[in-house]
Amino acid sequence: MLTNADNKLLSRQLSLSPGIRQDLRIWRPIHYLGSKLRLVQSICEKISELDPTFGTVCDLFAGSGTVSLALSGERNVVAADIQEYSRVLCSALLQPASLDRATLDRLFTKIDLNRKRLEDSLEPILAFERRAIERANATPELLCDLVEHGSLLSGNEEGNALAVVLKETRSRIEKHADELMATRYFGGVYFSYRQTLFIDCALNALDDVPAGVKDTFLAALLSTASTTVNSVGKQFAQPMRPRRSDGTIKQHLINQMCRDRCLDAEKIFLSCLSRHSELRRDGSHRVIRGDYREVLARLVNVSVIYADPPYTRDHYSRFYHVLETLCLRDWPTVSTTSLTGQGPTSRGLYRTDRHQSPFCIKSQAPTAFAELFEGARKIGVPLLLSYSPYITNGHPRLMTVEAVSKIASDYYREVKVVPARPMAHSKLNKAELHLDASNNAEIFIVCKA
Repeated sequence: MLTNADNKLLSRQLSLSPGIRQDLRIWRPIHYLGSKLRLVQSICEKISELDPTFGTVCDLFAGSGTVSLALSGERNVVAADIQEYSRVLCSALLQPASLDRATLDRLFTKIDLNRKRLEDSLEPILAFERRAIERANATPELLCDLVEHGSLLSGNEEGNALAVVLKETRSRIEKHADELMATRYFGGVYFSYRQTLFIDCALNALDDVPAGVKDTFLAALLSTASTTVNSVGKQFAQPMRPRRSDGTIKQHLINQMCRDRCLDAEKIFLSCLSRHSELRRDGSHRVIRGDYREVLARLVNVSVIYADPPYTRDHYSRFYHVLETLCLRDWPTVSTTSLTGQGPTSRGLYRTDRHQSPFCIKSQAPTAFAELFEGARKIGVPLLLSYSPYITNGHPRLMTVEAVSKIASDYYREVKVVPARPMAHSKLNKAELHLDASNNAEIFIVCKA
């Protein structure tokens, strides 16, 4: 239930005057790999140069929706992405719902009722988790065991205390299995079981939320998951590794593990809802879930396209598969440690059907870029492409700027490479495209028909 303090907070937020504050134009709803948060001003300026009429822009790989939200301040936006979590985030940002008092009260009442009903079935693992966190400084092994072997999905049969607790918990939740998806898939590994219990209670409560506001509530829940996740970089590519290969414990991670797992998911969810309550529908925006080729084939009435495709061998779906599962609620098959599908489940608990972008596959990347440029050119509008020509953080680029630009020139009459923001160099000529890898400047590839 909402406390008096919570009621006052939301009442204050819901009574704000119409309009989106300027600082909300630059907003990252989730921690996002390759986020353009720091470049949105440059992107908006370059889009305005390409289309001074302020017509509709298509954000073709919308991701977390940060760029779409910024662009929506001065023009209509079509936000497109193949992932469902992106569709939810963009829908909440571009087509925000009105969060009325009665709907909020009903939601939190149902969350509270769900929690009271389901909490007892999880008590064995919740008690183990409390003990592990309380004793983390003296006996960190308990918390390390929970992170490494505490998944209800993977099946810990080692015969230790944790295995006994997991077995008892599995037995207790059997009759509630359909209501505890997040807990069964991701509890103990990416989140505390207390946090996944709240996530599940919120997901179940959303079944009765009006369709027009469901994306807003779900987006706030995705932001909550992104904030509370206990992983390096707040992403879902890999759970924590609290032990070294020789079995010794990484003491510097213990405090972070405790801190993340003690975050109050309900309060964070409330805060995220408050932020969404400050948004209002501003323009005629569209949100599409689909492959970029399909989107381009049916795209109409746009004046300019912005594209920020992935350009490393790392598939973005690996970093956000948890968010995708929370949105789809489809009980996916989880990959194993063996290519044959046998053996224990993967540490990351990845969906076997997660999207594999052709831009992230070396043999397919050239064709993917050709299809991107060809599809945009057929529409007859300029294209602004974000790209980073350098290797950073161990994520190699599959194609050089020269190679990408050459493909673009097969379809566009004018192709220019310009810095995305001021640099030490006044311009990027061919020689400068081979700058040392320590220079992490992003560039724009500007394509005009």
